[in-house]
Amino acid sequence: MTVVSNFERPDFWPHLKERLPVVKSIPFVIWASLALPACMMEQPPSRLPQDSPPPPARARPSATPMPATENPPEVPSVSLPIPRSTPEERHQGDLVVPSKSGDAGNAVLQAGEQINVVWQDPPVDGIRYEFILLEPSETEGRLIGIDLDSSDGVAIVWTVPEGLSEVFMRGVASLSDGQIVYSHPSLLLNSGRAPPEGVCSISSSTIGAVTLFERRDLMTSPEVAYLAPGAYAIVYQRAASEWYLVETSEALSSPSVELMPEIAWAYGGGDAPFSGSIQFHGQCVALPFADD
Repeated sequence: MTVVSNFERPDFWPHLKERLPVVKSIPFVIWASLALPACMMEQPPSRLPQDSPPPPARARPSATPMPATENPPEVPSVSLPIPRSTPEERHQGDLVVPSKSGDAGNAVLQAGEQINVVWQDPPVDGIRYEFILLEPSETEGRLIGIDLDSSDGVAIVWTVPEGLSEVFMRGVASLSDGQIVYSHPSLLLNSGRAPPEGVCSISSSTIGAVTLFERRDLMTSPEVAYLAPGAYAIVYQRAASEWYLVETSEALSSPSVELMPEIAWAYGGGDAPFSGSIQFHGQCVALPFADD
């Protein structure tokens, strides 16, 4: 007897299609479930015949060799300090910069004047001490002096330049063991114009301004101008009792006058109120005397 399964009956598939519309996908699902594990099985490694040459090895890219140098150039040492302090820096001591006046972290210097800048409490084992001037916006400073012998203290003689505006100074010590030590920054330094060489001029020798008068009378003459620290005035004549006739182009006008005169009188006596002590520059020995 011939047995016919339901799958071979001609009326089986149409009848099953009406009852189960998705049955047409069953054979594919069954095939996929059986074929996928077979694909995922680990395939045995292929073997080459004994007389087959091995496959060529892939060449790896090699780095371009750097040209060798017998004597590489030496990197120059940078001795300029960092303008702003960092936690890694080592600080010791302060710089003393003689000034005419100072206020709120600023100091006024006399342009053209030679001053002694001293590093107080410097590191004692230094072999080189540099003094650097830095602008607030600069990344590198300007070397203004070097001291190679600390046996008599660490200091330099410096001629104050014109036109300093809120710059500061730092000391840089190179120690024998290679370490670098910095001084604390100085005050912000300022200066005006330098007095002309060979011409007699005066400036304030204290932190106060020199008062300029209309006449040679401390009690009755109006105050017409003030010579601030760091500024200078050219001297034209001298008179008795330490009076000096000066120009006022570098002076500040007094609020009590509408128009500052071009010349005024400065009193050089230190015992006078509001006069201020004066300092002379240039050739002042042969000044002409004023007619009384």
